Amino acid sequence: QRIFAHGWWTRDGQKISKSIGNVIDPTELVSTFGVDQVRYFLMAEVPFGQDGDYSETAMLATANGFLANALGNLQMRVMSLVHKNCDGQVPEPGLLNADDEAMLEAARTLHGKMAPLVACQSLNKACGEMEVVVRMANKYIDEQAPWALKKTDVPRMKTVLWTLMETLRHVAVCCLPLMPASADCMLDQLAVKSEHRTFSSLALAEAMVMAGTPVAKPAGLFPRIELEETLTADTSSAEGAGSAADGEAAKEADPEMVEALQVEIAAAAEAVKAAKSGGADKGTIQPLVDALLALKAEFLELTGTPFDPLKTKKKKKKKKKK
Repeated sequence: QRIFAHGWWTRDGQKISKSIGNVIDPTELVSTFGVDQVRYFLMAEVPFGQDGDYSETAMLATANGFLANALGNLQMRVMSLVHKNCDGQVPEPGLLNADDEAMLEAARTLHGKMAPLVACQSLNKACGEMEVVVRMANKYIDEQAPWALKKTDVPRMKTVLWTLMETLRHVAVCCLPLMPASADCMLDQLAVKSEHRTFSSLALAEAMVMAGTPVAKPAGLFPRIELEETLTADTSSAEGAGSAADGEAAKEADPEMVEALQVEIAAAAEAVKAAKSGGADKGTIQPLVDALLALKAEFLELTGTPFDPLKTKKKKKKKKKK
């Protein structure tokens, strides 16, 4: 038998008490951010059993940064392309190349990585494994550019989109204990049968997304949350690139996550550049621009400092000249 005991929670670094007046109303919190967003924040933000700090800035970073920008935006991009370019059906994949296999391998091994972490209550690390796959999928879609392939190689476009749908299936099933309502919504959009929404079904061939299965027009999973008071008060220090708070944020940010985001931003910037130089229409370019801006916002929230891949390239060139 075990007794589970969580650590202490503070709010903006202060002890929570009625006398201070900083008690958090869970009902109000859920009403503002959403049940699944709050659930994910509590599991991903703080190691289970240790003390944790709550702030609206951190809550917004989770809700808007990873959930809305990375996971929700990925699902919307993929399913919108499928619905628009594949007659509203799961596409038929062709031969998989090395990039496809690498993406699917990451997805298919996700549950095996998360399960032992959940078993020892390392919920934040389990969430971290899922986030790695989602970021990899965002990088994959930016590099493969299925919106461009629809003009040059339709069979390849279908293979890329199928690979992404299968990846999202694994992510969604692994998310069921974390965010049950949102994960079910993802699986609904992916047209995954109810009997195939279990961990044991992940390895079954018949549970994979099936070509020809009708898919509905996608809807947003995690709407972006805008709080005027939070934006004017809590995030003011995060927007000042040279402040002391920024310095602390940059120091505390996970170096691997920072590097992964930098790679994502650079890839997204290249995708925008390629779309513009290739004469793509506004409907194609705008989602790419939105994705790039979302990634930059996520980087700012994570590190407290902006990142511009173009400026970074210029600095490297100057150093070489010296």
